[in-house]
Amino acid sequence: MGNLTEALVGLNVASILRGIKHGPKRVASIAMYSAWAAKNWKPTLPADSYIPTVPLDELMKGSRVDVTITSGATTDGALEYRQALDLLSLAAYHNPDVVLEIGTFMGSTTRDFARTLPSATIHTVDLPPDYAGEATELVDGAGLKKDDFHLIEGRKVGRDYLDTPYAARIHQHFGDTAKMDFGVAAGATFFFIDGAHTYDYCRNDSEKCFELCGGKGVFLWHDCDESHPGVVQFLLEWRALGRDVVRIASSPIAYWNGL
Repeated sequence: MGNLTEALVGLNVASILRGIKHGPKRVASIAMYSAWAAKNWKPTLPADSYIPTVPLDELMKGSRVDVTITSGATTDGALEYRQALDLLSLAAYHNPDVVLEIGTFMGSTTRDFARTLPSATIHTVDLPPDYAGEATELVDGAGLKKDDFHLIEGRKVGRDYLDTPYAARIHQHFGDTAKMDFGVAAGATFFFIDGAHTYDYCRNDSEKCFELCGGKGVFLWHDCDESHPGVVQFLLEWRALGRDVVRIASSPIAYWNGL
């Protein structure tokens, strides 16, 4: 009875629209998550009330770059066109030699990283294609909670970069980042963190990237918004440490430059 009540309370326009696409079971799961977030995430104001927003032009100090994107998002879970444009513009501006992407998914962003950075090596990580794990991953006695299982189920990892001229510079890694040695991406200084969006995994992935580069890197996180309270919570903690995390204006992408 409690789950049904939470589902009804959590229903909103966004969850209904996604439910139409993914089925009645998905409506309930999204609705219950919305209800949980409303009860447990305090404060409940939008992320930009707590994490400052900065125009992309200001982050790039007025620089102009050339970025080509094949198309906008055509798959649920992929970056929308404007978000991809912001991300790739910052990649072109910083021009790193090695990139680490957490969350390959279909590989469209992976492909665009390789195309935007013609001399860079791209490391990208995702769960194995046949992954059938649990909602909580046990690591050193602590449970790390996952999410986005509807996206995990529907993946075709790397589909959009396979059989392209960029594939030779892309290194696909399969594994759970909670247990993975990030040393496979040695030399990375540009990080796009878009794996599981729980607090546990955002913290795990971010801190491992920080350790990998000794804090001398550029970090971007997808889904820094009120729909992903775990991401916002962790980024607020980083800001409390004196790291000037900001959110790109009119975008759910957060940014921190530790260089």
